[in-house]
Amino acid sequence: FNDEWELRWNFNLENKEGVGWHQYELPGYPASHSCLRMTERDAKHMYEWAPQWKLKGTDVVLAKGIPVIVFGSYNFDGPKPWLQLASNPAALDITASTVEQETTKYMAEILKEQQTRLQQGNSN
Repeated sequence: FNDEWELRWNFNLENKEGVGWHQYELPGYPASHSCLRMTERDAKHMYEWAPQWKLKGTDVVLAKGIPVIVFGSYNFDGPKPWLQLASNPAALDITASTVEQETTKYMAEILKEQQTRLQQGNSN
């Protein structure tokens, strides 16, 4: 068994697309095709904290899990933004108004899916 590609604390976000968050090496540059790589501590925390989807069989989604919104862009030719943290600890902070702006456009769907989850029972 070669565990190089073992995805510890894998949390699927898309049932058929292979998108999720998990623990894996953080090489200092964008290296994933769509997953969100995390430190082991963060990935384990999210895995244990966030409700995952509920499936019937292997591919019928009865209820979606925690809503996840990935937004923004990355300048592949620019400086690595996280390197700014040494001189400015707030360099990567996201304002409340930005979070509100990004979530507002999805709020109706999030609330609808939350109701579906409640109807299915709220256990993970």
